Amino acid sequence: MTRRTLPSLALALLAAALPAAANPGHVERVEHHDVASAPSRGPLNALVTIEIFFVPGSSSIQPLRRLQALQTRHPSRIRLVYRVVASGGQVMVPSALLEAHAQGHFFEMLDAIQSRTTRVDRPALIEMATRVGLDIHRVVAAMTHGPDALDDNAARLRRFHRQTNEALFNGVPLTRSLAAATDGDLETAYKATLDRAEDMIDRGAEPSTLSDAFEQEALASVDVEVQPSGETDDDVDVDVQPADPPLATPPLALTGLPTFGRPDAPLPIVLLCSPVSTRCRGGLDRAMDVQRVYPELVRVVWAPWYDVARPDAVDLALLADAALCAEVVGTAASTEGEVSSSGWRWVTGVLDVTYARRGRRVPAVDTIDQVAKALHVDEHAFAACRAGQAGTAVERIAAARHSGVRAAPTLMVGGRLYLRGLPDAGQLQRLVEGELAPGVLGQLAPSWVRPTVVDSPAR
Repeated sequence: MTRRTLPSLALALLAAALPAAANPGHVERVEHHDVASAPSRGPLNALVTIEIFFVPGSSSIQPLRRLQALQTRHPSRIRLVYRVVASGGQVMVPSALLEAHAQGHFFEMLDAIQSRTTRVDRPALIEMATRVGLDIHRVVAAMTHGPDALDDNAARLRRFHRQTNEALFNGVPLTRSLAAATDGDLETAYKATLDRAEDMIDRGAEPSTLSDAFEQEALASVDVEVQPSGETDDDVDVDVQPADPPLATPPLALTGLPTFGRPDAPLPIVLLCSPVSTRCRGGLDRAMDVQRVYPELVRVVWAPWYDVARPDAVDLALLADAALCAEVVGTAASTEGEVSSSGWRWVTGVLDVTYARRGRRVPAVDTIDQVAKALHVDEHAFAACRAGQAGTAVERIAAARHSGVRAAPTLMVGGRLYLRGLPDAGQLQRLVEGELAPGVLGQLAPSWVRPTVVDSPAR
């Protein structure tokens, strides 16, 4: 599964056509030459849409064959959508397959990859692409960079807390893993999904919205019992996370803080931490991962926090004030494909430099100069801002303390403070979904849809 990481300052410093009516027993292949759309078989208006998330290779042959056989048995009722994902950062083969889709030869390339009994290396992949009739220059470029569709498919799968080689029936995961499901299990799941789809249509639902309605229904039921635990950067008396996380009272002011994601996204994940903390870096990484699952709904916000009585508090104040000024002044550097503010690029740049030094301390002014040059910050405007706003970070920390923050790092989701360490990415995702479910997600799903899941019979 691919992922975009925090911007690397070290690098900066070193330099569809609609298908014809399907005949009984005939598998209709729907070629979408638009790279943003997923390859599929079956009519677009099918009552049952099955998405299979798979890493191309020998391990995915049997799940693909079983689902293709199911679609063949019900060609007019099932649309099978192929969601290609990567595993372990290995994007070469999935990227080449998606490029084949962009060139109109997805199924030919898929057959070539799946039929190979040995490891698919670069020369073998190029040979297959040549035999299929692909533009090799485009294939090589795709193999090098990796298409956005890989990240998009991985993010979609993560919304359901699932791994690769899994299937969604009208947006609802099987309760049993795809690898363990038999042909009979899949047939039963298909019939249950079809019955629900027909029932929803009988009650006035539009066929074109069935998958969305099922999906939002599934996402609206989430487990939000999360108890973050772990070490903090500060030696304070925060032994346990309260069973009911306290609300920040009064609410934290987020205007002017570094942000990752759409600034108008309704749900902020706020991380209050030191600009040089390794725990801060890890927390931001996890928060960014979750934001990419819900890019239209979630944004990540960094806020300064450190113990103002620490011996290095003066340096931390300089670094935190500089981050707030970078948000005001702006930076010339940006990260392609990511929506991040100037202050966010500054914060992650400082964290990158700190990580590269591996614990070796240097004066804050040296770090500020280094990051400012790498991000091409306007020297005079930046200096004027720092002079005029000195102490702003300390004021923000005092306000956060008044709202209930006691240590770094502290996470805030939905206005509630998680005071003892940080949750992992899966727990953080559930916290976010718990906030979205009764509001944004709940509004997207029709109120008359009954909560249920696609199940397979016990074996």
